[in-house]
Amino acid sequence: MTAVPQFIPPIRFSSLPILAAALTLGACAAEVGLDAEDFESKQTSRPWHTARAITYNIANMAWQTHRTKHTLPQISSVLNNRAPRPDLVLIQEDFFRTDLFSLNPSTYPFQSNPDGAYLVPIENKSGDGLNRFSSWRFEAHKRHDWEKCGGELWQKGGGADCGTRKGFTYAKHYPNITGGIPPCFEIYNVHFDAGERAYDTWVRTLQADQLVRAINHPSRPSLGCAVLVGGDFNLSPSDYQQSPTIIDEIARRTALRDAATTLGTELVNGKNTNNDRFLYGSGANAEIVPVAVRKLWDPKGKPEAQRFSDHEAVELEFTWRSLR
Repeated sequence: MTAVPQFIPPIRFSSLPILAAALTLGACAAEVGLDAEDFESKQTSRPWHTARAITYNIANMAWQTHRTKHTLPQISSVLNNRAPRPDLVLIQEDFFRTDLFSLNPSTYPFQSNPDGAYLVPIENKSGDGLNRFSSWRFEAHKRHDWEKCGGELWQKGGGADCGTRKGFTYAKHYPNITGGIPPCFEIYNVHFDAGERAYDTWVRTLQADQLVRAINHPSRPSLGCAVLVGGDFNLSPSDYQQSPTIIDEIARRTALRDAATTLGTELVNGKNTNNDRFLYGSGANAEIVPVAVRKLWDPKGKPEAQRFSDHEAVELEFTWRSLR
């Protein structure tokens, strides 16, 4: 059992500066020795492409477990039949993979292998519940457990997060293009701890620091990939009372932006208060621009008995172009 501190000290985020020059247009020009005029020509000649990504917490553990056998096939169906087809689906709480939930491999030929803790729990914990389904090829898929979790099953208001191997996953994705070398996208699927205690807010701050350290890995500037972070951030009302917020700190330290905030979508006092969200950022080899953020299928006003999950799916439509 982890003792809850009586005083929760502020977390001083470690200083891991990004080599910002590598993420600027000036650095893009320098990468191949172009002068400003040549680089401007390079930019304007690159075609734009449209892509879509969905993040969805399917609540395979906590959401009325007795309904799972009914809701999982419904979730599979709406995702498989979504039009226009998403290029990427990030799933949280796919804790116990069964045939009840699956996405068409002909539509999503690139799928993460289930966490090894699905069938044989590791240290009495279930898997991390994080899976991805992609029409874009991906490589270097890796799972990262949080270094700190925030609650046990028996703790009131703690979210039972320490009973799972929550964390985030990472992979490098390459879009489907005809001709040329596709740029890379570093894509993270995240699931922060739940809970509304002050201790849980403190734990999420630690988790944010861990995520930032991963995003700012030493090879990020040289790879020049665009970055996309999607998932369930599980922010509570007390998180939004912080200044800066956890999201603000992640954005500041990684040079990423919240897509809904950029687009002005359903903001409350100027902030995106939806737990499920996307952060994005361009790289030296790929530029990314959000077009729309949409909530799908399970609006909170819908009667509970008609909902698939206790979360709404969130879709990000964006445009991108190669700068290679």
